[in-house]
Amino acid sequence: MSSVFDSYATIEELKSIFPDIYSGQGSNSFCIAFVRDQQSLDKIMKPFSFSGFMTFYCIEGRAGIRVDRHEYDLQGGRSVIVFPGAVVNVCDEDLPARYHLVVIAMSIDAIDQLPVDIKNVMHPEILLNRRAVVSFDAETERVVRTQISLANTMSHIDTPFADDISRSMFSVVFFILMSLISKQGRDALRDNNAKTLLLESRFIRLLKDNYREHREISFYADSLGVSANYLSQRLKISSGFNASQWIDSFLLPEAKNLLLMTTKPVSEISDHLHFSGQAAFSKYFKEKTGMTPSEFRRR
Repeated sequence: MSSVFDSYATIEELKSIFPDIYSGQGSNSFCIAFVRDQQSLDKIMKPFSFSGFMTFYCIEGRAGIRVDRHEYDLQGGRSVIVFPGAVVNVCDEDLPARYHLVVIAMSIDAIDQLPVDIKNVMHPEILLNRRAVVSFDAETERVVRTQISLANTMSHIDTPFADDISRSMFSVVFFILMSLISKQGRDALRDNNAKTLLLESRFIRLLKDNYREHREISFYADSLGVSANYLSQRLKISSGFNASQWIDSFLLPEAKNLLLMTTKPVSEISDHLHFSGQAAFSKYFKEKTGMTPSEFRRR
């Protein structure tokens, strides 16, 4: 992939990220990947987006996972579900000597084929905020591990029904996650201000579509019908980050990716991110990172 922000990754592209991956016999609708070595880990240290649903499940050890601006500490028995289009990466470089992450990805088409309407399964609070972390009890974790193991085993069995069986195993895990986060969503809604959560969700969706062209807080505040101060205050309460920090969290990773993962001239990157000129982009980048774009690219 060139820049993960230019287009969302597909199942086919995920195969290039994870060397230890099972995706069925030519299937581009689902896959299961195992992250147990530094090679796999290094590739998901860089932010990327997927066009479907992903689940990061920590079987052994621990790992820090960043989804958009939110960071989660995954340890054994915890899982984070990542919604379509969210920017995700492993953000903790100080990992234990032994760790084992399982990444399950299902395309939108695969989800649509399941006998369930996701909007009826997931609580509105989860759908609005598009993030969820769940912890399994011992019995549920045994079921999840069994399903993952069975799905992986199917990759070694020569049968025309291998993909169908594996997809069924994934579906079981998906339904377990949905039931847990639906309950979690109901609990969270009782503990949080629904109006603030809705504002944050609307802001993030607006930001994802406009962060290249609009870096001014007033644009988002006006679009949402609130003042800039009110927007930043509400975001700080609900997420811990103000509006300016949210904008930087989308813009800076893309700028860094373009500098490190492409050979585009700095002037072209500046134009792509809608800065008034290369000088303005360089000034912004140095203020945020302490380095000029050229220095960052050479490091």
